[in-house]
Formats: sequence, C-alpha cells, structure tokens
Amino acid sequence: MDDYKRLSLDGPRAGEFGALALEMSVAYGLALQGLGMPTIDANLMPVGIVREGMWGRKVKWFGMAAGLSVAASAAMFINWAIDNAAVSNNRKPVTIQNVVNQANSLKNEATDAGVIGQAEADTVAQSLIQLPEGRDLMAHVVKDLGEIVAWSNNQVPAWQGARGNGPTQAFDVVSYTMTYSNPISGEGNAMGGNPSRNRFGGEDPYPDKPKIDVVLEVETLQPDPRPFVLGTVLPWLQASAEREDVPYVIIDTEQLNYQQVAAAPRGGDRRVPPGGRPGARPGAMNEDYVVGGDVSFDESGGGGLGSHGRAPVSGGQPERSGGGSRQVQFAAGSLDEMAPLPIPEQNSFERDPARFVIRWTLAVVPPEERISNEQSATDDGGIE
Repeated sequence: MDDYKRLSLDGPRAGEFGALALEMSVAYGLALQGLGMPTIDANLMPVGIVREGMWGRKVKWFGMAAGLSVAASAAMFINWAIDNAAVSNNRKPVTIQNVVNQANSLKNEATDAGVIGQAEADTVAQSLIQLPEGRDLMAHVVKDLGEIVAWSNNQVPAWQGARGNGPTQAFDVVSYTMTYSNPISGEGNAMGGNPSRNRFGGEDPYPDKPKIDVVLEVETLQPDPRPFVLGTVLPWLQASAEREDVPYVIIDTEQLNYQQVAAAPRGGDRRVPPGGRPGARPGAMNEDYVVGGDVSFDESGGGGLGSHGRAPVSGGQPERSGGGSRQVQFAAGSLDEMAPLPIPEQNSFERDPARFVIRWTLAVVPPEERISNEQSATDDGGIE
C-alpha cells in the first residue's frame, strides 16, 4: 500500500487512484492466493461476516448449556416435591388424637377436683403441736401478780399510818390479761395505747424477741389511791426487772403506765353482773386481749387478791365471755347463777373505791442474751 501511495500520477484521475489503493492491494493479494503464491495463508474477510459465522457455530452449544441448567434445577426440587406430596397425602394416626383427648379429659378432672393450682398449706396440725409451748410463761406472770399483791400488802401499815385508815388488803385484782406477740413469726396481736419509756432509754432493747403485754386492773380503798398504786406496783417492777429464774425481763419500768377508770360507787352491789362489770367505761380496756382470768392467792403465799368482790370470769374485754386462765366454757353469768356470792357489806371508810388499769411489757429473753444496766449506760455514753 505504501508503494501505491508513493506513485505519482498526473492528470485528473490521480485522486481516484489514491482512493482505490486499498482495493488494488486486496485484488493483488487475492490474485497471489489464487496462484498459490501467498506469503501468509490468510483470508482477509470483512469483520461482520467473520462474527456472524463464529456465533452461528456456537448456537448449538449455548442451547445444550441451557438445557443442562434446566435439568439441574429440576433435579434440585424434584425430591422436595415428592416428599411434599407424600406428607400431604398421609393422614394423622388415630392413636395420637386419642392420646390428646385423654390428656385433656384428665386435666379437666384434676381441675374440677381442685388439685391443680397454687397449693394452700394446712397449718392446723402444726398449730396443735405448738399449742403447749410457752405455757410456763403464763405461770410465771401469774406468780408475779401474786408477788405484787404480797409486796403491796406489806406496805399497807406504813401507808395507813401516814395517810389514814383503810382495808388490810392493798387492792383487789379485778382482772388481768396477757397478749403474746412475736415480731419474727408475726404471731399474736400488738397492744394499743401509748407505750411508756423503758429503762434502757426509750428504745426497745430486744426488738426481735417475743413480747408479752400485761394489763392488770385493780381496785383499792386505800387513802390517796393514786400515790399508793405508784408507790407499790412500780417499785416491785423496778426491783424485779431481771431475774435469773424467770424466762423474761420487764422492759418498761422507768415510769408506771397506768390509767384510772371509773369504779362501782360506794354502797352499791359490787359483784360483777353477767356481761360486764359495774362502773367500767366503754373502751377503757384494750380489745385485743388473748389470755386472762380471775386470780386468787392464799394469804400466806400471794396475799389474797380479792376482798371486796369477785373478779370476772372472762379474761378478755369485760363485755365478752371466755378466755380465762382457768375458765370452763359456760354461758355468760352461769357461774353467778350456779353459785351466787353474797353481797359484801358496805365499806366503812367513807370513800368510793378507785380502779386503775396498769400496763407493762415483758420481753422473753434467755439470761445469756440479756443487756445489763451497766451495758445500757455505757451505750448511752454514761460511765461504765
């Protein structure tokens, strides 16, 4: 081609000769190929014709590849289709449904019988087993009441010598009650009213120990009855706060927690009528009493607790019946009907009896766990 381009021709057809130089080269090459004299055995064909011929030979291979792809995809899903058809055509065994029905029936029967759900513990048997526990505590408290009366009777001569005449007995015990409470187990009922300060500085030194709230109701004809009660009951409580042979300590002995209530007027029948006591104000006593009863001690052992009248049989609220320490279950007033007491003679001291309700608290504490007065003073910043 370069040789053709180097040719110089003059005349009007020189431009046409240069444009046909490529075709002349192709014609020359074809001539040499036809004569068997080509240097390179190649067929110079247009690109479009060559491309069409090449793709025409590969169509069948593309068709075979597509067919193989379809066959492979079908092979992957054929097993799933077979299994799905097998499961769809298979019915549930009758045994399974029978078992389900039987289980539902048994569950309904158990629900109707009340054996399914939250279990409720029956503590009746345990309560019966624990019933005798702590009975010795009441015996100790009753003994303390007898000692209080005996101590008070010993103070009567000196008191009357300075204040005037009166009966030989310090006072009559009208009733007593005891309420047991355990802060850990929650047993018992707490006493109402305003608690007094105790000898340890106003705070309970044994907050986790069982407590016994004692309520003593007395009636006296001694002169100046209020100072007399304060001067007899309180000193005994203070002196007996801690004793080795007693399973409890008295924790409120700094001052006496007492209340003066109305009593029977002078000259009246001072026997306790059925269902109540004469002269008592409603609400004067707490309603949560659980243990109580009448008290009677021998002159030599406990200084008799009853000279003016008869203590009520009921140990709870005066208007109730039942709950005595030595009480037999009778109807209200039946004892007075079966064995009536004679009406006592009128007193000759020209004054009405005074009635007091006295309260103190006991803490059930073993001797080795008790806090002494010296330890309490040291804890409060005092001198050891």
